[in-house]
Amino acid sequence: MAKGWHRQPVRHGLASKGIKTAVKGKPITKIPTMKVSKETPIYQGDKVIGTVEDKKNLWKELSQFIGTENYYKGYLGVKETDGVHYLGAKAGWLVSDAETIVRAHPKVKGQEFVAVKIKAKDNKASITYEDGNNNKLYTQRYDYAEIPDGEQTLFYTNNVLMLAGEY
Repeated sequence: MAKGWHRQPVRHGLASKGIKTAVKGKPITKIPTMKVSKETPIYQGDKVIGTVEDKKNLWKELSQFIGTENYYKGYLGVKETDGVHYLGAKAGWLVSDAETIVRAHPKVKGQEFVAVKIKAKDNKASITYEDGNNNKLYTQRYDYAEIPDGEQTLFYTNNVLMLAGEY
């Protein structure tokens, strides 16, 4: 299973897997939802990696990274700094998407420097890729994203994806 923030789904047969089914000829119209509190665990596979409250502190946690001591192999050969590697452990989809766009998107790949600007609000997000002179190259929108509200900037240069504080 991919890295990232997600709640363990409530199991309700095929409906929990997004498969529509009928019970005695009637389609399922309502699936029970799980109540979420700040103590609700966040799972990665079968392992608890934090709580909903922990997720809210993610952007604050990233501010501790200044410079890097290590480089990690990321997706498509992109090198990740300590801070981006930490972010990948908490929201892997976000890091892998950013690495994919900077390496493969026709409007972004080949740029010497890319600012990756993440904005999230009410479980929706957008990631805008700019050339460093505030010229937008591409924007990816997410209708659902389990990351905290707020903004974060990553930089990509010399095949390294880093937090702004690590630049």
